[in-house]
Amino acid sequence: MKIEHYTPSEHLKPFIKTFIFIESENEAENFVLPDSSMVMAFRYSGEVIIKENNTANTLCSVVLSGIRQVPRFIHYSKQAANLLVVFQPNGASAFFNEPLHELQGISVQANFLKGYIAIDEVVERLAAINGKQGKIAFIEQFFISKQVTQPPDLLLMAAIQKIQSAKGTISIKQLIDELAISRDAFEKRFRKNIGASPKHFASIIKLKNAIHIHSPHKTLTETAFDAGYYDQAHFIRDFKAYTGKTPSLFFSNPLYW
Repeated sequence: MKIEHYTPSEHLKPFIKTFIFIESENEAENFVLPDSSMVMAFRYSGEVIIKENNTANTLCSVVLSGIRQVPRFIHYSKQAANLLVVFQPNGASAFFNEPLHELQGISVQANFLKGYIAIDEVVERLAAINGKQGKIAFIEQFFISKQVTQPPDLLLMAAIQKIQSAKGTISIKQLIDELAISRDAFEKRFRKNIGASPKHFASIIKLKNAIHIHSPHKTLTETAFDAGYYDQAHFIRDFKAYTGKTPSLFFSNPLYW
């Protein structure tokens, strides 16, 4: 399986984090952890099957996936080719009218979304374009045409920056105190535009950091403490929910290193 990342143009960098091409000459499977970004996947060749929560579903040609709470296995058929658009945490709201928290934990067929009914034609044109740069240029123009004209939400941008800077360890109370907004208003605004609650978003950042800072020279207790967990049982419980495995089993996998 071949995976390639491409940087978006300057105009779209505030909204799109990266473009990812995933191509499989033979059948392949990928293990994907939950992330703090929503993703739209364009499958222009082959088939893709998602295995999650003991169920398997064949994806249609274009899906928008919300922020998840559990890991998933993705099975690619022979000659499968996909272009993934990974949005910035606050970027997807610039292109979709739906309240994004309604998509949390699910993948939605894109032509069910407002303004995306003709998405299959986009996939056909995408498949016909030669070269990855040409495909990216085409998809960028497509998203520019879908962009909702509205000023950026500076409060949410500040909230995300604070959560990321704190590696997910900042409390919601501290956030709302620093942003001078009521908890209810903040959480509703965050869920609608980011696609998850601020607590869930922060927990993903926190767990990703725990995985990043762990090393063979650290005990799991040291990793948990360094990542901001003061209760090892809480760390193990959250880690298992996030990865599907206990920390010891996850880190013992040679593929991790």
